[in-house]
Amino acid sequence: MRAAGPDPGERMAAAAEAHTRHAITRGRAMDAVLPTALRLERDGLLAAASRNMREDLQQLLQQASGSDPAERDTQFEQYLATVRGYADLFEAGYFPPAHHTVDDVAARAAQAVNALMAGWKTARQQL
Repeated sequence: MRAAGPDPGERMAAAAEAHTRHAITRGRAMDAVLPTALRLERDGLLAAASRNMREDLQQLLQQASGSDPAERDTQFEQYLATVRGYADLFEAGYFPPAHHTVDDVAARAAQAVNALMAGWKTARQQL
């Protein structure tokens, strides 16, 4: 995310790309940011790090979308569903291997998160 620069939207897209790539190559990586996993986690340091990562992503989403805190949880759910969905589709064989590498699918997830953020901004402008 740091390499993406200071723009919150670009940083969020970079996070989506990295999370998707990580979930595909290392399995259930997104579980670390889910509240249920935190409750089940026995290692207090890992739970705190996971909670901090989730809170950082939620704040970044809020900055990128210009939303208020009440919308943050819903937007975070949509972010997670997008990232996890692309990883699950890849693992299920939805993308033909000859045409879609892990990097291709991770880039698609980043594009989808960009589209989500654009939709959130448009919705806010229409209010």
